[in-house]
Parts: sequence; structure tokens; C-alpha cells
Amino acid sequence: MTRPTAKGYEKAAPSGVVRERVERKPDGEHVQKINAAGRLEKEMITKPDGTLHATTYDLGHREKRIEVARPNGAKEITDVHYDRNGQVRARETIQTDVRGAPVSKTVVVKNNLVINNTTINNTTINNTTVVREYRPSRFGFVYAPVVVAPAFYAGWYDPFWYSSPGVLITTHSFRFSWGWAPEPWYVYHRAYWEPYPVYVGPSYWVTDWMVAGYLADRYAVAVSAEQTRRKPNSPEKKLRMRCKLPNKPETRRKSPRPGQHRLRPKPSREG
Repeated sequence: MTRPTAKGYEKAAPSGVVRERVERKPDGEHVQKINAAGRLEKEMITKPDGTLHATTYDLGHREKRIEVARPNGAKEITDVHYDRNGQVRARETIQTDVRGAPVSKTVVVKNNLVINNTTINNTTINNTTVVREYRPSRFGFVYAPVVVAPAFYAGWYDPFWYSSPGVLITTHSFRFSWGWAPEPWYVYHRAYWEPYPVYVGPSYWVTDWMVAGYLADRYAVAVSAEQTRRKPNSPEKKLRMRCKLPNKPETRRKSPRPGQHRLRPKPSREG
């Protein structure tokens, strides 16, 4: 059942409980979804520029999920997490492009620390906010810390390797063969890391060199630790393992039972 209101209309169930309320305001059209108990579950706001803001609420009428859909198809989805005191603990936002592929992930963590000193009757509240940026990768998101480089690093520029600012085309890219294909550490890590096939500048070459050194050292330490845990095998055991020969049957001497002694045979007297 639909009935008009001063700013829009309402949809009610046969019992008379309002289940949907639509209002037109200066900032856009507001649509509220209400459950059978009369609690607001979801509110959608359509802006004049076509942007859709959808907010989902939990049982305590707190923001649980916020979705922002752009007219071009890009989206921003924010999940809100609360601590046991009901305060906002973290907000996790994932941005997607027009094709639905994730572009970035931002996590805002609020550390609300309350210290009560009963000796001097003093309360200290430490509110800090930490912002963490993540970038999409092959197996999820990778943390991308914000690093502010010094001026003499940020201002370095060599026109031989890079084009003029604002131009994306480079003319001095090069190829380099590292010769890592037969190395055990490279075979082990090749499933999720490979060097660049073409280097557009020396910084990319240095990056692969540093990552390769780290992976080679990590592999060497792991192999060394594994060899230390294993006991060295005897040459005979190595030969049996290689040829898959059956083990020798072990002959054991029977030990006498408790209270039983072995009797030596008496020497015979001849004559």
C-alpha cells in the first residue's frame, strides 16, 4: 500500500507498518528500507550528479557498510568495525574501477586507549589514528607504506633514461639476462616473482637485484636449517636408499629372563 507524504511517499505492509519511505531533499532523493520491527536497515541517497550513497545499519543503528557508486561505474565500499565499547575501531575502504577490479584499499585504525590512575584520581585518554594504504596484487592486497623521500632523492632526474616530464614514452629501455633459471632459489620462488622482461630505467634493474639477493639469502638459510635438523646418513644407508635394497635382518641375542643365569658347559674329561 502506497500513500503520499509532504516530501514523497511511503510504502506500508498490509499490517500498516511502513516498510519503505521516499523523500526528495535538496541533496537528492532519500530511500529508507525499514524492517518489520520498524528499524531502519538501509538508506540510499541518489545525488543530483547521479552518485548513489547506500548505508547499511546494524541493530544499534550504527553504520555497518557504506557503498558509493559513481555514474561511470566506479565504487567505494567501506566496512566499519566497532570495539567492545561501541566505538569505531577501524574503517576499511576498497575502491574499484569501472570494470569492477580493485584499485586500492585503505584501512583507518583508531586506537582509543584509556588509562585510569586510581591513586591520583586521573584519567588519560590517548586517541591516535593510523592510516594504512594497500595495493592490489596477485594474491590479495599488499601494504604500501607512505615514504617521504629527501629532497635530493626526490629531485633526481636523468634525461638519458627518462623522457621529459608529462611524457610517458621512453626511448632508452633495455633488456638484461640474469642467468637465474637453473638456480634452486629462483626455481623455488618463480611461482610468485620474476624479474622485469624489459627495464625502462636503472631503478627497476636495481629493484630486481635487491629482491633477488633477499630471496637467495632466504632460501640458503632455510636449506641450511633443514640440513641441520636432519642426521647425516651412512654410506651404506645412502646406497640402500638409492638402489632401494631391502634392509638387513638384524640378529638379536636373547637375554636371560630375570632370575635365570646362563649355564656354561662343563669341560669334558677324557681318559
